[in-house]
Amino acid sequence: MFYVEHMKNNILTPIFLIFCLFTLFSCTKRDLNPEFSDVIYQDLRNELDIAQKNLATEESQNARVKLDLEKVVPQTGQIKYAKKRYFESVNNLDLYKQQIKYFEISLELRKNEAKGRYLESLTKNGRPWPDLKEIDDYRIRLKLQKEKLLWNKKPDPDAKTPNKKDVPRGTSENKSPVE
Repeated sequence: MFYVEHMKNNILTPIFLIFCLFTLFSCTKRDLNPEFSDVIYQDLRNELDIAQKNLATEESQNARVKLDLEKVVPQTGQIKYAKKRYFESVNNLDLYKQQIKYFEISLELRKNEAKGRYLESLTKNGRPWPDLKEIDDYRIRLKLQKEKLLWNKKPDPDAKTPNKKDVPRGTSENKSPVE
């Protein structure tokens, strides 16, 4: 009997040590690609994909417009409109190429920034990763950039309460901007 109880202790000890080693080593493993968990990086990646699709579409449209330009008879007056469409298509091609380059550079910068921020988050006094405040700031900035601002829009006199967008900054809905 004594031998069996002694053997039971010897079996549990290595299992406990292996469990402790797994726990100890699993806590220090770092993410090799922290940018994949970054919301901003993923958003930039999506924008790059959209710009690449737009470029492919515009290239096919540019080829059609160029063929139309070659087929137009110069004396009919349609040449002016065909040239206009062709030059607009070329300008759009340049625009999409610039957007793709911008997003590629932005992705590379964000990738480096994400790695640095991730390593900073592993330190004792580092910021959390991913930083929710930074993500919220990014979304607000993106919303302001994409929102169409209408400065010449007149307020609706029949509306009981003005739209939040119609209220000038620094005023409330109850006070007039003159006060």
